[in-house]
Amino acid sequence: MQRHGIKVFIIDPWLTISNPGNKNENKSDTIGEKLNRIKKHGKENGVCNILVAHPKSPDTKTGTQPPPPLLREASGSANFQNIADIGMSVYRKRNENAPDTMQIWVQKNRLEKICGDVGTAYMSFNDYEYRLKEINNFSNESNEVGF
Repeated sequence: MQRHGIKVFIIDPWLTISNPGNKNENKSDTIGEKLNRIKKHGKENGVCNILVAHPKSPDTKTGTQPPPPLLREASGSANFQNIADIGMSVYRKRNENAPDTMQIWVQKNRLEKICGDVGTAYMSFNDYEYRLKEINNFSNESNEVGF
């Protein structure tokens, strides 16, 4: 990684490295071990590791929208909340008035002095410019702040 100048390493989705392991092992312990290995790898190599765990899909039978995912719900293990230095979720609310809006929720941040506070931002994706912009809320009122 250092030889090639890699500073950010993204694993998406988590399932690509998540295997069931031994049936006698505790699933949460196995996840915790893997997360700790990823975290150690990042520290040893000066790399920011980003791990993406996708939540389960909404229930299409009832048509109900699930609430924003919590870190402790990711892949059935609270270790995602316990081990991560920064934990965030991206939530897309299905809304006819604002179909391309999302909520970015920083739920945990051990690095507040470097990265800022926990909190929520609402973003909209502009297909024409291929950019995200900050909006006030899910109603898609724009602040005209581009990223």
